[in-house]
Amino acid sequence: MKNSTKMIMYVTATMFFFIGIALHPVTAFATDDFTVETQVRLAGEKEWKESVDAKVGDKVEFQIKYTNTSNKQQDNVVIKDILPSNLRYVAGSTKIKNSNHPNGDTLDHDYLVTDGQKVGNYGPGANVRLMFTAEVVDDNLACGKNTLVNWAQAGVGDTTIQDEARVVVQNNKIFYVIAAIYTVTVTICLIIIIILARKVIKLNKAKNKARNKNSAEV
Repeated sequence: MKNSTKMIMYVTATMFFFIGIALHPVTAFATDDFTVETQVRLAGEKEWKESVDAKVGDKVEFQIKYTNTSNKQQDNVVIKDILPSNLRYVAGSTKIKNSNHPNGDTLDHDYLVTDGQKVGNYGPGANVRLMFTAEVVDDNLACGKNTLVNWAQAGVGDTTIQDEARVVVQNNKIFYVIAAIYTVTVTICLIIIIILARKVIKLNKAKNKARNKNSAEV
């Protein structure tokens, strides 16, 4: 009975999963109608990349670019960013750049990383860029190399596409802890050795003094 119930639940969940994909398909990078491109750079640098190396405490900037590649206008375009763990959005950092904001203006809200940012309507060949800043934090970084994958999505109607940019973080915290423990251990051992050496020297002096005293009495 339990196995039958589990099978029914599995089949039902699978059915709803594929129905969801059919109604709201998510494809990667591009369709015949529009594209989305996600890039990243360390804060202060100029060149946008697909991946950067960073450390805890660094700030990185992401850029999401949507382009209408069709021959028709696309209305109500929505862009959303899905940050992974250990990348913390800097509140109030989202900027938009398009024909209405040619110099790049800061938005008054942070919908980009919550419900999605509505960016308007775009004719053939038109595009928009959204930029924002995130900080690398250590919420649950593993020891060693961590690849933090940030996904950005662009949606037009029932079609959503996505692209990724990566931040690679080397977490050596455990090695620093081990090094600190090793240093403390070595220091304690040296102190013990020095104390024992002083006691041995003191004991030898006492023995020599006693031996000299006995010789003098003889």
